Amino acid sequence: MKKLLVLVLLLVLVGCGSNNSLTKNVLEEYQGAYQKFNELESYSSEVSNELVVNTFDEKGKINVFISTIDGKFVFTKFDAYSKFVMEPQHLNMESWFSDGKQFLDVNGDRYAYNLTYQEYLDQIYIYTQLKPIDLIDKDIESVLNESNAYNFKLTEAGANKLYESNDIFFDAVMSESFIKESVKVDKYKVTIEGGNIVKLEVFAIVNGKLNDEDYEIEYSETIDYYDLNTAQVKDVPNEDDFITIKMDPPVTDGIVVTNLNEFKDYLTSIGFVTSDDDIYTLALEDVSYSYKFSTQTHFMVYQNVIYEYYWDTDTGRVNDCVADFKLEVLSESCTTEDFTNIENARKSFFYDIDYLGITDYSILK
Repeated sequence: MKKLLVLVLLLVLVGCGSNNSLTKNVLEEYQGAYQKFNELESYSSEVSNELVVNTFDEKGKINVFISTIDGKFVFTKFDAYSKFVMEPQHLNMESWFSDGKQFLDVNGDRYAYNLTYQEYLDQIYIYTQLKPIDLIDKDIESVLNESNAYNFKLTEAGANKLYESNDIFFDAVMSESFIKESVKVDKYKVTIEGGNIVKLEVFAIVNGKLNDEDYEIEYSETIDYYDLNTAQVKDVPNEDDFITIKMDPPVTDGIVVTNLNEFKDYLTSIGFVTSDDDIYTLALEDVSYSYKFSTQTHFMVYQNVIYEYYWDTDTGRVNDCVADFKLEVLSESCTTEDFTNIENARKSFFYDIDYLGITDYSILK
């Protein structure tokens, strides 16, 4: 089994330092640039990162997993764009967010989702985009001045601040059972031009445990920022060229679901049909969705392939591919397409569940 999206773990980053003392002018320049970064209404970025995950048992190293991402991103106050390639997963992903909808192209498969802008950003930040932090004097142990670039060594307070400000990476990438034991960082380097942060470089080594295995995670990332306050999202695609994942539910303000029969009534109200009161199916033009309550399974059928999601165990399956979302592991036989569509089946389930505010899945038995 290999770890799912063990990609951007981060992060209690401590910048590479020197014996040079931090001057008041350097700190003031950084604080001014950081403030301007947070006030940007739009920007573009080119990103390159590498993750090397080493796992160990009592006999020594047992596995090495290396993943890289290279991509381009555009963010404005209301819409966004991203395009990147992830290896060795052979994942080529391009997406747009506009007018409350994400348009996603994964290796040629095209999907459209309804979601909020923040939900879209949370997805993108899983893959990349560390952000600068608000440094104050107590956060900095020392700094090396390299022309218009500053290489900081952070104190424990500064390291904790960086971790907390980027905790979305940790939440999204590793399970709650991951125990961070130590962090060593050789670089937290910021380049400032014209009072703006135009480049961020990070290298860190994180050690910890997950599922009784020791982990050593080496993470490096370089981000170049440009088109500050002038970036635009262009060429948003036509929705007709994408498969819409789940129709919008009807307006049912005040609906309350407290048992299985009420949930079945809700499914019927949005177009699901049933012949035996166990399997409920919604058939759209290119895809269909089904609930089978006797096995606590949600199905998505796309291009005659059945993708299964089991909500009682938070696992999914297609053919020999098994995805465990709770443990965040994926069987070796899974392809990128397998995982993407299993995840789509899972999203479809939570689309209904979250809409109805259901937190106790036992009512669906």
